[in-house]
Amino acid sequence: MSVVRLKENPLALGFYTASEAAKLVQFSSTAKVYAWLRGWPNRQIGPVLKRQYVPVHNMEELSFLDLMEVRFVRYFREQKVGWRTLHAAAAEARKELKTDHPFASNKIFATDGKRIYLVDLLRRGAESADDERAMDLITKQYEIYEAIKASLVKGVEFDPRTHMADRWYPRPEKFPAIIIDPKIAYGRPATSLKGVPTEALYDAWKAEEEDFSLVAEWFELPIRDVRQAVNFHRTVFHAQNSH
Repeated sequence: MSVVRLKENPLALGFYTASEAAKLVQFSSTAKVYAWLRGWPNRQIGPVLKRQYVPVHNMEELSFLDLMEVRFVRYFREQKVGWRTLHAAAAEARKELKTDHPFASNKIFATDGKRIYLVDLLRRGAESADDERAMDLITKQYEIYEAIKASLVKGVEFDPRTHMADRWYPRPEKFPAIIIDPKIAYGRPATSLKGVPTEALYDAWKAEEEDFSLVAEWFELPIRDVRQAVNFHRTVFHAQNSH
């Protein structure tokens, strides 16, 4: 079985619901992901992120680059960086890096020897939002920048030509055989070997009375990859403990 690579189909950008995105980035609130995409009209705050797909019937579908940016925003919200600060920083980053998806670019982590772009953009965002708490936090981030970078870059591969994220290992320690790549299986979580979606392996495993070896034989995959795929899918999408 060969890897399914999609070039012309628009879904080759990856395709995820807000609920799936929240689960993949290990965030507890789908509603908040919606807010990052739609903004807060009552508070006169626009969307934090610019998505690649036009909403259809009030549904918010995300591309792979959108997913990478949701992962970025989730991290800084957990660090208590405010909405207005992130909104202003995203606007600054889009302008400076000349891309609609700056938080999916490895350029955000660059330095010119005098400043770190990520921290500088967040600082400017905090100043624009008049967020003193965030300014204090961000000033301290200079000291732990390498730790931030290691956390956000972990498991992500970037295209050397575009500098944009193009592959993600979402749980590299526990499930190193599982990738998310918009060019493979429409960006669904899949095995790095042969690109078989974890959902397909999970469904086959359930149909075959949870027989890992039989599923491995069917798909011509190592049994360890099948185990990882099934347990990844259960952990992320079914909120159950893996075997």
